[in-house]
Amino acid sequence: MFNRNIEALKHHLIPEFIEKIEKANLPEWVELIKSEDNTDNLLIVKGTKRKSLYPIEGWKKEADARLKDFSFNSSNATMIIGIGLGYFLQEALNKAEDKHIIIVVESEPGLLKAALQRIDISKAIKEEKLMIAPTIDDLSYMLELINEKYVIDDWATCIEGYTIDNHAYQQISFEALSILNQTRCNIGTVANAGKQIADNDISNLPYVIHRRGVRELEGLYKGLPAILVSTGPSLSKNLHLLIEAQENAIIIAVGQALRPLLAYGINPDFICSVDYGEVNLTHYEGLMESNIPLVALNRSFAPLLKRWQGPMFVACSPQIDMHPDHKNRIHKILSDKGWTLQGGSVAHMCYGLSILLGCSPLIMIGQDLAYDSEQSHFQQADSRGILKRSEQGDIKWEVQDPRCHLNKVQDISMGPPIPVAGYFGGEVITNVGLASFITSFERFIKGMDSHVINATEGGANIQGAKRMSLKRALETYCKDKIEDKRDKLKPLLSNCSNALELVDESIPLLEKEISLLNECQVNAKKALDTNSKLKALTLKKLKKDQTDKFNKLLSSNKLYSDNAHNIAVRLPLVILALYGATRKINHAAMKVDGNQDHILTSLEDAKIRIERNRIILQAAFDACKQLKQSYKETLQQLTKVSEARDLSLLIPKQKEPEPNIEDAEQYFAVGNFARPMLEASKFKLIDENATDVLLKAYRLFNEAIKKAKELPDNSDTIESIQLMFDAQEIGRKEKDFTKAKEMLEKAVDKSPTNEVARWGLATVHFQIKEYEKSIPIYNQLVKEYPEKKRYKFELGQVLVCDGETKEDTSKIIYGIDTILEAMNGAEEFDSFLPIIADLLCNLKKHGEAIVHYKEYLKKYPADYEVWLKLSSAALVCDKEDLAIEAKAKAKAIKGISE
Repeated sequence: MFNRNIEALKHHLIPEFIEKIEKANLPEWVELIKSEDNTDNLLIVKGTKRKSLYPIEGWKKEADARLKDFSFNSSNATMIIGIGLGYFLQEALNKAEDKHIIIVVESEPGLLKAALQRIDISKAIKEEKLMIAPTIDDLSYMLELINEKYVIDDWATCIEGYTIDNHAYQQISFEALSILNQTRCNIGTVANAGKQIADNDISNLPYVIHRRGVRELEGLYKGLPAILVSTGPSLSKNLHLLIEAQENAIIIAVGQALRPLLAYGINPDFICSVDYGEVNLTHYEGLMESNIPLVALNRSFAPLLKRWQGPMFVACSPQIDMHPDHKNRIHKILSDKGWTLQGGSVAHMCYGLSILLGCSPLIMIGQDLAYDSEQSHFQQADSRGILKRSEQGDIKWEVQDPRCHLNKVQDISMGPPIPVAGYFGGEVITNVGLASFITSFERFIKGMDSHVINATEGGANIQGAKRMSLKRALETYCKDKIEDKRDKLKPLLSNCSNALELVDESIPLLEKEISLLNECQVNAKKALDTNSKLKALTLKKLKKDQTDKFNKLLSSNKLYSDNAHNIAVRLPLVILALYGATRKINHAAMKVDGNQDHILTSLEDAKIRIERNRIILQAAFDACKQLKQSYKETLQQLTKVSEARDLSLLIPKQKEPEPNIEDAEQYFAVGNFARPMLEASKFKLIDENATDVLLKAYRLFNEAIKKAKELPDNSDTIESIQLMFDAQEIGRKEKDFTKAKEMLEKAVDKSPTNEVARWGLATVHFQIKEYEKSIPIYNQLVKEYPEKKRYKFELGQVLVCDGETKEDTSKIIYGIDTILEAMNGAEEFDSFLPIIADLLCNLKKHGEAIVHYKEYLKKYPADYEVWLKLSSAALVCDKEDLAIEAKAKAKAIKGISE
């Protein structure tokens, strides 16, 4: 069995990992034991806890109960984190429908070997129903493959118990779930907006073809600090600090931050745009002439790029160069303009741009990515609103921007709440989309080895980004004015040098692709006509004299469908526009045998096959029709430029609308002074209403500044938190407790009220046997937080160790009593009961020890070592029957015959 499994896996895993599996032993924290039904089980050792992976009675009953919560139909998929001995996987494979996919995430070769020796998964591996992912990179690759071939309605996740308390597995579990979450979000975006993105791509060509690409910005500001501005609610705490410091850093902002920055008198060096939809335009309304350099993805919402009148740099979608025939496609026109890192949001583009520019460090502000208040965004941002929770617990968003097209939509769903690590510790709530953004940032930071500072001062923690207040970050990294930052950029604000050549080159490519769109549309229409006739024939069971007609129609339909498909694959934008329809027809419910003989004998499958054909053909016809119109408009504009040899024809002519302050009071009512301020400041003639609005806006602005300045300086608190987390990492990974102690002492010195830092310091004193320093800190924590029993529990352990060191029995007993007092009513400490019992045995109190051994074994009956200890204690107390029974239990668990 093991050899069959290994042979199957050789086609899917690298040889080095296969070799590791073959040579592996169980990890040191796992021991093979027997259940009462004589099936194999695992004893998982974690500190003082020794618990069986499966119930000591046997695994089957628990597995059956867990399986009831899972759906193994063809349209769903399952991710199992931790293979154990493979029992749950075996049952899942038995219940899974043919097209149900299962991925097992398991990095420990020894456990894989143990499972492969007990269950036969070779057939499932060969049929690609089962995939094994030893690493996160493997998992990412597998998810990409699955999403290319299948449509998954929902993913279920099963996490084996031994992975929960194991730090190595905690990280892989978190990353696995994050990647799955991110994959869901990315697929949803493209499936729902493929048509819009494709149309933006071709419609934007006249507005980006003459612009310089981001490639020309590479290394422009090497070694200079960058401040990346997003619009999370925490921006209200520290944005005012940039007023004085704006000349000391490269400021890169999301488009939604442009209006607030200008209202604060801050001119960013770059703003970024990636969003494909209408909401993107609202962030720039009235600001098209602001003269701030815009860095835009070539697929950004087309009306924005059409109207933008300031400088612009173009970042291309990375997929442009990936098409095998891209040099013969219109996409090649932009491929030399370069691209930046992207991770799903415009904030990621800001990050990618700062990397491209060569900036260091990268200082993030307004990057909350979580909701620790009812505010969705900074109050001065467009499209901001308040958050509510539905009766079902979902997060609802109510937009309070009077001009946002979402303003009249009630309770926009943001999905279920997801807990993530908070900036100040503990947990905060986010949603699926923002959680995927956190994952992207963390992977970027880890992969790029960048110096990143999170100066948001709120929201979620971003692993790998050092916490620091913006005040301290500016004092540390942005002390000096950057004298030449505008001089460096100025030569690049003109059109690209080969703009006219690109225009000329694009015209025959556009003409060629318009011709292909025509061909695709014609063939799709002919195929749809035959599809309609086929559908009519299948309304009733086919008669014998209709078979020939059906076959001829089917052949014609196949011919035209194949033609349309073969043309579409030569047009990447058509494929992008068809993505949603493609996923729909690849759904398991629509996958039936397409063999012509089978269709003739199965009316229901014939109907499904015909409907499947209709959906994709109609989507192709509609996509070609829409794209053809955009192609023609683009061709017309570029032809005029080519004929006139005049790039000025590409300069936007649309003037900004007249300033509007009619809704100023509505903005003031929700705390937004930025839009009224900027609108009122545009009036060229003296206008009494505009003056009143401007005065009120500046009053509210000054109040906001005053309020922000009155906030306590939390620089030391944030530094204390960062030191605390750094000390934890050093203690856990490097086991350097002396260094961890120094960091924690500094953390406590920075913030004497930091409870967690004081606890950490008490713990590290304990680790390095400085008991007399540890005890007073624990005593103070117990006094201040009597409800937190862990402090008293750990204090008792320190007292015991101090007593043992000093050979002071009374202190040992006092320590034991302190521990038992903390354990009273707190099940989380039950795994410590055998240690209490051992201490009592050392004090010749075997009778008391037996009570604690028995209590522990009620919860952890698989711990054969404690059964043996109970047997020994029972013998001392002349309890022979108990001693025999306990010893027999231990032997049975070890699989030793009498």
